[in-house]
Amino acid sequence: MTLSNQLPSAPGFGNSRQVEPVVPGFSIPPASESDAMAMLRKLWRGKIFIIGTVGTLLIVSFVATSLMTPLFMATSEVLIGVPGSNVAGAQSSVDKLVVDRDTVESQGHVIASRATAERVVERLALDHDPEFNPALRPESLLAGIKGLFKFSSETSSDETASDEKKEQARQRVISTVLNAVSVDAADRSHVLEVSATSQSPAKAMRIANAFADLYIEQQLIFKAQTTQKANEWLSAQIQTLRAQVDNDERAVEDYRRANNLYEANNATVTTQQMSELSTQLVTAEAAKAEADAQLGQATAMLKAGKDPKSIPQVLASPIIQALEEKRTDVEQQAAQLSSIYGPKHPQIQNIKAQIADINAKERAQVAQIVASLKNEQTAAQARYNALKASLDRTQGAVGQTNEQSIKLRELEREAQASSTLFQNFLEGYKQTAAQQDFQQPDAWVISHASMPNKAAFPPTAAIFVGAGLAGLIGGALLALFADSLDRSFRTSEDVERRTGLPTLAMIPTFRASAAAEHVIRDPASPFSEAVRKLHTKLVLTHPGESPSVIMMTSSIPDEGKSLISISMARLLAYSGRRVIVVDGDLRRPSLHSLLGQPSQPGLVELLNGEATPDEAVYRDPTSGLHAIFAGRVPHGTGYVPDFERLRALLSSLSRHYELVILDTPPVLVGSEAMQYARIVDATVFVARWRHTSQDVAADAIKQVRMSGGHISGVALAQVDPKLYKRYASVDLHYTYTNAKRGGGKALATKVA
Repeated sequence: MTLSNQLPSAPGFGNSRQVEPVVPGFSIPPASESDAMAMLRKLWRGKIFIIGTVGTLLIVSFVATSLMTPLFMATSEVLIGVPGSNVAGAQSSVDKLVVDRDTVESQGHVIASRATAERVVERLALDHDPEFNPALRPESLLAGIKGLFKFSSETSSDETASDEKKEQARQRVISTVLNAVSVDAADRSHVLEVSATSQSPAKAMRIANAFADLYIEQQLIFKAQTTQKANEWLSAQIQTLRAQVDNDERAVEDYRRANNLYEANNATVTTQQMSELSTQLVTAEAAKAEADAQLGQATAMLKAGKDPKSIPQVLASPIIQALEEKRTDVEQQAAQLSSIYGPKHPQIQNIKAQIADINAKERAQVAQIVASLKNEQTAAQARYNALKASLDRTQGAVGQTNEQSIKLRELEREAQASSTLFQNFLEGYKQTAAQQDFQQPDAWVISHASMPNKAAFPPTAAIFVGAGLAGLIGGALLALFADSLDRSFRTSEDVERRTGLPTLAMIPTFRASAAAEHVIRDPASPFSEAVRKLHTKLVLTHPGESPSVIMMTSSIPDEGKSLISISMARLLAYSGRRVIVVDGDLRRPSLHSLLGQPSQPGLVELLNGEATPDEAVYRDPTSGLHAIFAGRVPHGTGYVPDFERLRALLSSLSRHYELVILDTPPVLVGSEAMQYARIVDATVFVARWRHTSQDVAADAIKQVRMSGGHISGVALAQVDPKLYKRYASVDLHYTYTNAKRGGGKALATKVA
């Protein structure tokens, strides 16, 4: 029997058909998942990275802390800005600190200065301590190796070089001590915390206390030195000012003596003379005016013929008053005698003679008074003229004296300024001398450091917490990065989003050697149900007429397409369906090995006419499955089957069987798969879960579509049910148990 007689050609058989979905226009969108839940799933999937990173960092931290030398910290507290007392009202020559935040920080730098550290090194002999003097430590291996490469010429006995090395070593010790000391200002206070770290708790305590105490001592030394310098400077200034004052005062006196500028009651003699002359002149002028008035009045009364006795000076004359009293007495006697005697009586004549004598004396006295007034007027005029002339002369002398006094006052001001400055310096010198032996610091050690009983370094707890947090963050980032690098298919949503094709089935992982037998032994197992679901969805995606020839392909090898092909074929055959599977993967055939049979004769012999269908078709006694293996493929010849004869073969098989399953090579391996896709009814694209790259699968699907093939959907193979929970919100499969049945085989029914 020839192939042409057994398998007549069927033109048009196997052309891909365009089919509609089961319910046109209706699709169920995938369940949305919040970003937080998606992030948690990614982190849960990468928990190995997180746990590994955290564990690694914790181990590294433990090893590192174990190798670290423990350091102890001791802290002294220094209060800045202690109010001082004023001794005997003396003011210090050194100003008190104006305490503010900047001052406190500045004093912190003073405490942690190299000068203070140098004195601490000397006081505690830290240059003899190997902890702070690297030269005293045992030579390390690296230093010994470096020493081997030093040339002998580098060593020198020169004294200068030796001194420089000693100074460098001393400076290294000071730097090491400074690195072990820190000064920090306490929050919202004027307290500085002086902390020192050391491998020995007692040493740390001594260093912290030494820095605090030396800071106080340095303040006292600084104030004492400043006061001493101030005293020395003031003493020198006082000597200079004393000589200057003497010179200035001597210059004043010499100038005064040279210019006759003597003073009395804070005025010069000439000035005093002018003042006295002015006063005398005013008095003389008044006296002259009075004399002129009196003389003028008397002269006028006499010229007017008035009684001279009416002149005020005459009336005031005691002589005139005595003569008037005598006249009165004589006139009384005359009146008495005239009544007794006659006018010529001697007594009467005697009385008249007395009266005449009195009148004569009055006239003479009046003349004398008038002459006296004239003399007084003349004397007053002369005195006035003399005083006026003397005052004029004195005023001229005062003008000249004033010009000389300008220079004198200048000299006096210079002398006074020198004297005032001298007095100020002398007072400051006395105050500074009083404060020299009593100086108070501007700070106070309010708390000396005590010996620490617990190491401050390394901070084991903080390191472990930091390592744990860093491990969590780093592990999470590493997990997210690894997850982002995973471009494989992990859920049906990944398949549909990347390829635009439905997911036909999620087939669990199963051993390839036992999968074909398993679907018969346990047709209700998750693996069997997944294979059955693949066939069901494949049929439902083609309403009207189910595809009779389907093709199983993949993008690259080892995706699981051959296992799915043989498993679905045996499962359907065992249930009573007429099914034949054809191994079209002539590059690496595998169906015969899955069934434990030889590959010859097979498809190659059948297409070449070297074998009959009865010889090429294998009949599985367990499931009733029929199979055509690949046959003998010539190696190294690039054998390609005759696709027209293969089309005729598939057309003939589709009339004898309900379903023909064609297992083909991967799309990206050879071009046969694209040719196969043109002569089948439907194509199932198999992708390996968490293995096949989305880009690779998309490229293979694109090539199949470009060749005119119709892909019904994608089957994800080798899915791990436990790991699948990390990526999806639902389980891969659910079980439905029945207590009355004995097992999975009880649910399987074989259709005749």
